[in-house]
Amino acid sequence: MVEWYLVSNTDNEVTYRMVNGDTHKTIGNMTVNKETKAYKLDYAEEMTIHYESMTYDFILGAIERNIYPDYSYDGWC
Repeated sequence: MVEWYLVSNTDNEVTYRMVNGDTHKTIGNMTVNKETKAYKLDYAEEMTIHYESMTYDFILGAIERNIYPDYSYDGWC
C-alpha cells in the first residue's frame, strides 16, 4: 500500500510525499508540473515503478479535478 501526503501546491506544480503504508517508511517525493505534466522524483532506494506509476496517476487525477487532498492512500492492485 502506498500513502500520499501533500507537501506543496503552488500555481505551477504540486508535490506529494510517498510513504510505504506497510512499513511507514518515506519512499520519496514526486513533483508534477500542472501545465506540462512533467514530473521529477526525489526518492530513496526503495522506489519502484509501481510506486512511481501509482503516484503519477494519483497526482494527474488531482490536477484534472483541481482537488488536492492533504492525505490519500491506495492498496496494491
